[in-house]
Amino acid sequence: MLFLASYGDYWRKIRKIVINEVLSSSKLEKLRDVRVSEVKTSIKGLYSLFPITRDQNLDFPVTVDHFPMTRDNFSVGGDDISFIVDGDNVIKPKKQPLTEIQGKDSYNKVFLSDPSLDPTHSGSFSAKGDKVIKSWKQPMVEMQVTGGDFRVKVNITNWIEKLTLSLIVKKIAGKSYGRVEKGGNEEEAERFKKALKDFMSIGFVLWDAFPIPLFKWIDFQGHVKFMNRTFKYIDCVLQSWLDEHVMKRERVDFVDGNEEDFIDVMLSMMSNEDFVDGYSRETTIKATALSMVLVASDTTAIHLNWVMATLLNHRDAMKKVQDELDTNVGRNRWVEESDIKDLVYFQAVVKETLRLYPPAPFLAPLESVEDCIVQGYHIPKGTRLWVNTMKLHRDLKIWSNPDTFDPERFLTSQAGVDVCGHQYEFIPFGSGRRSCPGITYATQVTQLAIAHLLQGFDFSTPSD
Repeated sequence: MLFLASYGDYWRKIRKIVINEVLSSSKLEKLRDVRVSEVKTSIKGLYSLFPITRDQNLDFPVTVDHFPMTRDNFSVGGDDISFIVDGDNVIKPKKQPLTEIQGKDSYNKVFLSDPSLDPTHSGSFSAKGDKVIKSWKQPMVEMQVTGGDFRVKVNITNWIEKLTLSLIVKKIAGKSYGRVEKGGNEEEAERFKKALKDFMSIGFVLWDAFPIPLFKWIDFQGHVKFMNRTFKYIDCVLQSWLDEHVMKRERVDFVDGNEEDFIDVMLSMMSNEDFVDGYSRETTIKATALSMVLVASDTTAIHLNWVMATLLNHRDAMKKVQDELDTNVGRNRWVEESDIKDLVYFQAVVKETLRLYPPAPFLAPLESVEDCIVQGYHIPKGTRLWVNTMKLHRDLKIWSNPDTFDPERFLTSQAGVDVCGHQYEFIPFGSGRRSCPGITYATQVTQLAIAHLLQGFDFSTPSD
């Protein structure tokens, strides 16, 4: 796998393909529409959780036409979206968090529950008196409406994971793992997402800490059997992706050079069966695709969750970001990637969250390729080095009040510090040749998704 491969011919060739054909600035710009579409589709999914009301006390119907931003971006199969009217105030969905969303001014309230406490619920909508609006049952989401005061619980972690997985699978395999009404396959996406979680969870087992051969032979905890079952399922999914692309290329109407995704590119560039180091083209493509899906979906989702959780614990910072969005973007259109450069406080919040809670507390392991001496210490060839970014980012010698969430530090004393690893006191994605090649991709997805959430919804916790 790319991010764990030792430095050598295989790593150099695969990394070059990944950077040049997928993660370069020009390639990411070509895929901007895909990125924006997936984010807006996911945001639309949150909006759809609000009930369509039929309160007889409404003075007039409120439809999509009353809200240009909603009308332009959220067509709902030809149906109008209705909103609650309270006197002269129109209540529409506005702003959403990791644990909850609360309406701003006269807007709806949406509450995001702690994912670990969010089982399958039976929910119901009710209005004043004996008017029942709607009742239903839906996994992992609970919505309640009482007297026009909306309270909606959403597993935001699950929402984020779906978004990040859908984005990277679209880029890698050209498949839609989004919502069903957009042609997505949610059931397959859920199964694959669970398999990826299992894959990550079995990275540390008993014999890693106590390498006693007997434990491996006995497998009394069932880890080996669990690993084999998980790997077999993931391999089947990857093989199906590859087979679909091979069959597509065998069609008479296929034109070489019209590659649509990463697997297409890899098939075009790797014409020979043994690409490098004795690995077949099939094995190399599947291993590289899995590496990119794991890293791009998991770490990006972790970072998105930390940003939302941190903002919920610092409402003043969240309010500043929302005010900045209102000032620089407004409410008549959705925030775009070109707007991000003007949201300086928002960027500072993202950086500060990366400093306090890097997606990976330790960077990918580094290994010395020859004997060397560092600061008087003899480092033998083959020594593995693990960089503790959590410790580095909270070093008292560099950061004032290192355990305090203070986005302003990136507007003053650390204004020139970026996330690219040029300053060694702040390396959330690593530094040098072994740094994460997807820095630009992760930054674009994070900033676009969070900006849309904060522009579209208000957040609070269930206890508020």
